[in-house]
Amino acid sequence: MQNAIAKNYIGGIEKEKLFLPFMLSSLALLMAVLMMGKIILILVLFLAFIIFLATRPEIGVYLTAFFLPLTYLIFHYKGIEINFIDLIAGLTFLAFILSKLYKRVFRGEKIKIEFPALAPFLIFFGLAILSSYLSANPLKSLSYSVRVILNFYLLYLVLSVNVINTKTRLKKAVLAFIISALALSFISSWSFLKNYSESELSRVRVLNFSDQSALTGYVSRNYADFALLEPYLTEQNLLVETLLPAIFILLAIKYFYSDERKKRLINLVIIFVSAVLIGAFSRGAWISLTLTFIIYFLFISRADFKKKVAASLPILIIIFYPLAVQMYKLQTNYNIGVSSTKSRVMSARIGLDIYKNNPVIGVGPGEYINELGKNEQYREKFGDPVDALGILQKLSTELGTLGLASFFIFVLALIKPILKALNSFRRENYEKFFLAAVLALGWFAIFIFEFFNTSYYAGKLWFPLALVLIAIKLISDKYEYGEQKN
Repeated sequence: MQNAIAKNYIGGIEKEKLFLPFMLSSLALLMAVLMMGKIILILVLFLAFIIFLATRPEIGVYLTAFFLPLTYLIFHYKGIEINFIDLIAGLTFLAFILSKLYKRVFRGEKIKIEFPALAPFLIFFGLAILSSYLSANPLKSLSYSVRVILNFYLLYLVLSVNVINTKTRLKKAVLAFIISALALSFISSWSFLKNYSESELSRVRVLNFSDQSALTGYVSRNYADFALLEPYLTEQNLLVETLLPAIFILLAIKYFYSDERKKRLINLVIIFVSAVLIGAFSRGAWISLTLTFIIYFLFISRADFKKKVAASLPILIIIFYPLAVQMYKLQTNYNIGVSSTKSRVMSARIGLDIYKNNPVIGVGPGEYINELGKNEQYREKFGDPVDALGILQKLSTELGTLGLASFFIFVLALIKPILKALNSFRRENYEKFFLAAVLALGWFAIFIFEFFNTSYYAGKLWFPLALVLIAIKLISDKYEYGEQKN
């Protein structure tokens, strides 16, 4: 009884008495930090941010989802390169682990962390370490394995599936990503309309060159010691890798709403985002979107949707015919399309030669660019080497047959429970099936796109897959009635 009274007293009156001293102490600490310099201030802010994330790790995941389009944003500060999105996800993961350790030491709670497809990943990562050891640059290759390969697993799969453990958190994570995708769509549309020209190829991209120059000029003038290292703001990939999964995640959002007006509004947003994506005139995006739409039409959509599409087919043909003509011109008449095709063909041929010379274990993680750079003919025609253009090319050259096989075993281990759940939901409950299926299709869309591009280890590929795994876990009967409301 006395303990209860004391507890109430401390929770009430004593907190009011402690408030003013706490605020004064905080102010004094802040003034001391400011007097000691920027570095101390940055360290204190980082510490405060980590403590905050330790208490609310889901906020870190929401921030990761929101800033996911900024995969290419890399800063440098006094020789140190900092990937912005990996920094946020990394601090969140660190805070999450520290929180688990705190609860274990001071509360006696067991540490329980879920590691999706752990054994297959360890095999894949082990082969990456072995390939690094045998490569021409062991330390550099090993650093790449830890910094890139281990990071995508821990920061975007493990962290997400452990923190997003309620439907409310899932909904907020999905909305954070969608808000970011919509902002990107509006910025891209504005840039396109502002810089549209009938005399040259016009297609949607995040910022055109004039916009980029203005932005990078502002940064260099005002933040000379913290400047953009790789401002890929004109990259199509920045747009495509965000909007491809966003279309299907928008479809998934309809699961959370019963109001028909909100669902119709979501449909309009989907049409807008799809138009922006198509207007980017990306070959990979068109291939991926076409394939996933066919899958959606045949296996996921209901009969009434199929009827509407069939009735609208003549109109759709009229709309898409001039777009198809423009895409054909891009690939055959414009230098950007022709040069891209030639570059891909030549890099594929060089990649095959690299694979033939190291077929079992590859040349080492991160070493493809170095190998490609050794080819003088490529450098003369296309300039500095770029990373492998596709998952198959990347894995076969850097990790060999063993690494390539282990990677796809790892992916299959991740999607096996997804396919099993989809089959179960299809028989039991269409709403559950629809949510899981469209989220899975969103991941599949970006996975197909990366067969032709370079973001195989980026969060944009693995975070959408984490959303699928989370959704399936939460909407299964095993979890549906016992989840903690948050």
